[in-house]
Amino acid sequence: MGDVTNNFSRDEFKCPCCGLNKTNDSVIRKLQELRDAVCVEAGRDVSFIIHSGTRCEKHNKEVGGKPNSAHLDGDGIDIRCNDGNLRYIIDGCARKLGYRRIGIARGFVHVDQSRRLPQDNLWLY
Repeated sequence: MGDVTNNFSRDEFKCPCCGLNKTNDSVIRKLQELRDAVCVEAGRDVSFIIHSGTRCEKHNKEVGGKPNSAHLDGDGIDIRCNDGNLRYIIDGCARKLGYRRIGIARGFVHVDQSRRLPQDNLWLY
């Protein structure tokens, strides 16, 4: 059980090197909506393991993040995912829920709610 939503706790979103956490509760609640929608679409319980949440500038550089990454503001979240069908479901559900920035990688799906970065953007890592 989470301390913000049924499935997410604030600690899951902190920077691994320093503990910085700028991820606000509204971003976490929206992620819970996404998880719930994915579970319905997949017809099963799907765990969302947070691969990356908030990053400090140092950690962002270490992992090769963009200098203006949404992770720096706490708006970006990477969800661990190694399954092509599940990536497809996450992408579709994210779009239905109004996410306008989605990144697809072999091992994760990035969603963010940044308003300062270009909208209606889908990219591959």
